[in-house]
Amino acid sequence: MIKLYRYDIREMSDEEYPCLVATLPIEQRKRIGRMVHADDRKRALAGRLLIRRAAEELYGVSDPPTLRTAAGKPYFIDLPLQFSLSHSADRVILAMSEREIGTDIEQIRPLSLGVAKRFFTPAEQVYVFGRVPTERDFALPKTEQDDALLRRFYEVWTKKEAYGKWQGSGLAAALSVDTAALHFYTEIDREYALAVYEE
Repeated sequence: MIKLYRYDIREMSDEEYPCLVATLPIEQRKRIGRMVHADDRKRALAGRLLIRRAAEELYGVSDPPTLRTAAGKPYFIDLPLQFSLSHSADRVILAMSEREIGTDIEQIRPLSLGVAKRFFTPAEQVYVFGRVPTERDFALPKTEQDDALLRRFYEVWTKKEAYGKWQGSGLAAALSVDTAALHFYTEIDREYALAVYEE
């Protein structure tokens, strides 16, 4: 069972923000308050609101306490649910499951494709470029990167991030994994790519 909850921080007005943050426990308010950028505070608040909404919907519990593993992966202390949060630009996503889970969302935008050479397996590189890539492919200027290429790149990238979060050890351990050999839930449109992994 995978349940997804979403929040677009553009829907949170500057006037609404202080009222919403005031509903959080004091320690969460302090942590969010230490963030420098307003959008970071809104994304963090949105994540807590999504966790609250999901816990209330699924278990009738408001503000369930959470802790973090030594590697930094958050988990519920008292609920038989696993969760994974991710955000990018205006979007915040929460994935919930009864099993270990990891999710990632990324805004699709041109980038240095040398990242694919460094971090993607040969099979993933072929998928992204549609053939065995050349050095020119990895150096393709941002102005020449078409939508289909970028959607495939971010599909692979979000899968790697989601797998790393599922594993609880972060992206580094997921870089050598061939995501084509695993099953993911994905959503990809012109603006964002989303991937969820659970075992």
